[in-house]
Amino acid sequence: MVRIISRILFGLILIFGATNADAQVSFTASLDKSKVAKNEEFTVRFKVNTQVSNFSPPSFGRLRVTSGPNQIVNSSGGFGKNRNFSQTFSYTLRAPKAGKYTIGSAGVSIGDKRYKSEPLVVTVVNSTKKSTNPNDPQTIAAKSVKLRVNTSKTTVYQGEPIIASYDIYFNTNISAPRLLEEPNYTGFYKENMDPVRLTSDGKKTIGGTKYNYVVISRRLLLAQKSGTFNIGEIEMEIPTSIPSNQRDFFGQKISRTVNLLATAKFPTITVKPLPEYNKPANFNGAVGQYEMDVELSRNELTADESVTLKITLKGKGNIKLIEVPEPEFPNAFEAYDPKYSENIKTDINGMRGVKSYEYLLIPRYGGTYKIPAIEFSYFDTQSKQYKTLKSDKFELKVVGGPSQPKGSTVSGFPSAGKEDVTFLNKDILYIKTNNSELQLKGNRFFPSIGFYIGMFLPIAGSLAIIILFLFKNNTDEDQGKVKQGKAGKLARKQLQEAKKMLDLNDRDGFYQALSSALLGYFSDKLGLGNSQLNQDIIKEELLTKKVESNSIKKALDMMNRADLARFTSASSNLESDYQETVEVITDIEKQLT
Repeated sequence: MVRIISRILFGLILIFGATNADAQVSFTASLDKSKVAKNEEFTVRFKVNTQVSNFSPPSFGRLRVTSGPNQIVNSSGGFGKNRNFSQTFSYTLRAPKAGKYTIGSAGVSIGDKRYKSEPLVVTVVNSTKKSTNPNDPQTIAAKSVKLRVNTSKTTVYQGEPIIASYDIYFNTNISAPRLLEEPNYTGFYKENMDPVRLTSDGKKTIGGTKYNYVVISRRLLLAQKSGTFNIGEIEMEIPTSIPSNQRDFFGQKISRTVNLLATAKFPTITVKPLPEYNKPANFNGAVGQYEMDVELSRNELTADESVTLKITLKGKGNIKLIEVPEPEFPNAFEAYDPKYSENIKTDINGMRGVKSYEYLLIPRYGGTYKIPAIEFSYFDTQSKQYKTLKSDKFELKVVGGPSQPKGSTVSGFPSAGKEDVTFLNKDILYIKTNNSELQLKGNRFFPSIGFYIGMFLPIAGSLAIIILFLFKNNTDEDQGKVKQGKAGKLARKQLQEAKKMLDLNDRDGFYQALSSALLGYFSDKLGLGNSQLNQDIIKEELLTKKVESNSIKKALDMMNRADLARFTSASSNLESDYQETVEVITDIEKQLT
């Protein structure tokens, strides 16, 4: 009997405790900082005093989630399962611009009730004072990692190329950095360049300390006007390994990773104006060193043939931004718009390549004609002088065909005199102005078979076009669905290639295959083209499809790690990276299926 009474009392206590806990549910939101600098990380926490499994994250708007949701559970002594219990969900965020941002309400369901947190407001300013606390993680990381902007020159002529490189110097482990912000390069034409792979012994000394270094990115700049320019600064997030206060089994300090927020200013650039002395009248802004070749495909032809004039410009400088002068052609020729082609590349030596213009000419009259020499002027940055390239004059003889109208000069360029109207294959006729009587000849068109065919044929053609469009649209959709369905299978095939490279200990081939597997999977699964395969678009698409934030973060981190391993000598664990990539793709595939 005593045992039965004890059980009843224990049950009543549990029921009472549960009811009391439900009545005293606390769900709160808090910020570790209410005022932060642009791109500075801060943390928002959502805390509930009972266990939940259906937490709904808030809307973060334009804030970037760099980590989360991270979950912590605390439980300590006492009766009742909810006594001294808390469950916390946290996110690490960053704002790309200054302003005020609102973090929406998060939600949890407990029983049949729904609880929401209060919205939070964070103020973001352009800059704040950096911490002087020597134990601050950012301060510790900044001692081991330096970000610099280096330029090939600081004084140039207008139009002369400058190579700017974003360099990281480090003497600790770092992961793939992320460029957060760069200037708008006012007054400069900018072109991105691929970084050059560095060898493992790349080292430089700064302030007496030796650092490894890596070129993260390069930009080619062409000054569009003269003056003194302070271009601005770049800002990067660099995952940096720093020692923690914890030690492993052997007493060695355990490292942890912090996202170092690093900035670097451009050096001041002085752009000199091009000299006015001896500037050619036909100068159009070309700067560098150039060669020009002009070819005429033939010097003699018949009236029913064509001839081509090709102008080829090659060299080094601002070649992408310049044009060659248009040649002068005799009025006796029909001249078509030129066929243009170029092969220009940008590397650490600047911008160089070839561009060509090919004109098609068709004679209207017989005779002998002259094409004047073509001139191209440029400013040579080596000799610091203007130079002019000049082609030969060309003489062109057209055999047969009608004679040229009156008023022509010897060179083949007609004078200002009025030309007679002539017949060109009977396609230009005089307009008849006198009155004429029109007579009906043959059967009337309306109503006739031809009339009805002419009326219904456009309708039938329109219907056919609509049907073909719908068929093609459905076919494209079907093909897209097929690619989405096969995305996982194709990724596994690419991962097999990575495994083969891993077994051969081919580090470069391994990370190339790993990167291709990730990019190929997202391209097929999300229906993205090559121009859309960047991390921001991939992240946005995955969030739209309700993929967990933690899974997205792991995928993007792996992509960064693969890219960094391909272009730098950063330390890496091939086996671990392979396993993590397999897990990431498998996890996202399950969520998208």
